[in-house]
Amino acid sequence: MKHIFLLIPIVVLTFLVHLDQSGTSLPVVLLGMALVQGAVLLVAAATLSNAKWIELIKRPLLALTPLLFLFPFLVTLAPYPWLLRETAYLNHIDFIIRGVVALFVLATIGICFQSAAVTDKPSTRQWAVAYILTFAVVKTLVAMDWVMSFEYPWTSTMFPAIYMIECLYAGLALAAIICFVQERQIPGSTGGAVYDTASLLFGFALFWGGLTFAQYLTIWYGNIPEEVLFFTRRFALPGGTYLFITSIILLFGIPFIVFLIHHARKSAPKSAGLAFLILVGLLVERLFHILPYVQQNPVLFVAELVAMLGIIAVVVYRACRPSI
Repeated sequence: MKHIFLLIPIVVLTFLVHLDQSGTSLPVVLLGMALVQGAVLLVAAATLSNAKWIELIKRPLLALTPLLFLFPFLVTLAPYPWLLRETAYLNHIDFIIRGVVALFVLATIGICFQSAAVTDKPSTRQWAVAYILTFAVVKTLVAMDWVMSFEYPWTSTMFPAIYMIECLYAGLALAAIICFVQERQIPGSTGGAVYDTASLLFGFALFWGGLTFAQYLTIWYGNIPEEVLFFTRRFALPGGTYLFITSIILLFGIPFIVFLIHHARKSAPKSAGLAFLILVGLLVERLFHILPYVQQNPVLFVAELVAMLGIIAVVVYRACRPSI
């Protein structure tokens, strides 16, 4: 019965995504993908680095692994300009096939890693390596096909890297929220995981800020028309500049300033609050990326966002409860 209640929002979300022809669902799907893939990626990276703090929150993070199989069913065509002049690579059939196959392969490897990790099998590290390498390829493909192709033939070697880093950033934000939930249930149950997670969030705020600045500086300094167009087209639209500035503030400014305070990194509520702002920042950034091409449907956007976050929240909360 519990699985039926979880299946309902999954079916509703899938239906809404495929019903949408405007591209409204794209930022929601990309955010959900970052959270789920990032949660598994965080555990895989922590496993290879022998991080002990991850053991305290590994169960709820890995509980999201089956949701990796949701995203192959959410592969749809947004209003990409290249659909009017398809190429040998960018055409609707190959786009769907690439997305479905890549995401399904990643989900399969993710399940194998979860199975090994929860029982501490000797093959855990091998599956962690396999997941990380496959993730790098799949996320590069998603960034190029789903987002960067809006500006075809515009290219950026840093753009896929930023999307990969943001997945780990999202996974850490989710870990901070999990720490808060578990601390509310049993004070002290997360040990030093709160501080370690907050410290990593601080580091990734710097990392994200550096990559974003490097991309912007390279485009601005080069001043090549086909590169500059990516930013100028978005800044010229109503709200474009505000979306860009808001993403900078939420993903770099606020986390950097607050986490400079040593005490803030030891507080589960403060870390969870900043983690929530980081997730909002990731959503805002994705809205900025698709701004010139997608006419947002507010009702559909809210419905899909609530369904996506609701599914993730229910899975994580259920996984936290056995630790009580």
